Amino acid sequence: MTFEVVNPPALGPPRGWNNGMLAPEGGRVLFVAGQIGVTGAGEGGGRE
Repeated sequence: MTFEVVNPPALGPPRGWNNGMLAPEGGRVLFVAGQIGVTGAGEGGGRE
């Protein structure tokens, strides 16, 4: 099975991990690596 790495530019560059992995076989399943507590600029993320 081939996975596609998912790293949205809005989250900034990953530091030793990938933000998600997409598995396309038999459908589309996205594995998410966790929650992001900061913006791409490194600032604390708040409610919008």
